[in-house]
Formats: sequence, C-alpha cells, structure tokens
Amino acid sequence: MNWILQFPWIGYIIYSMMNKEIKTEHKMWVDEAISKFYWDFADELSDESGERLNVLLNGEFKEKMLKILEEEYKIYS
Repeated sequence: MNWILQFPWIGYIIYSMMNKEIKTEHKMWVDEAISKFYWDFADELSDESGERLNVLLNGEFKEKMLKILEEEYKIYS
C-alpha cells in the first residue's frame, strides 16, 4: 500500500516544502530579471525617473509576475 495514502499528512508536508522551494526559485528568477532590466535603463534615467522605475518593477510588476508564475505552476505541475 502507498505510504502517502496511509499518512496523507506526510504528502501535505512534502508538497508544502516543494511549494516553498518553487516560490523561492520563482522569486529569485524574477528578482534577477528585474535587476537586469533596471540596470539596462538606470544609467540613462534621472534619479527621480530611476526611482519611479524601481518602485514600479519591485512593486506592482513583481507582484503580478510572481502571481502569473504561481498560477502557471499550479496548472502544469
């Protein structure tokens, strides 16, 4: 008999651990992409515009991108 069927809470713990790893991986991936994008433009922008870009990328954009990746993971995992 399958041990996950006997002890379903173990399966939940394993799933939760995998889910945290995936979320951490997604966050690192998005952070790296945001940093690269920011530095591709930051030198050409004024301080004020650079700050506005930083707020946009690390706020609304990052939140939406992580949500998209999470939904994609749920569909295809």
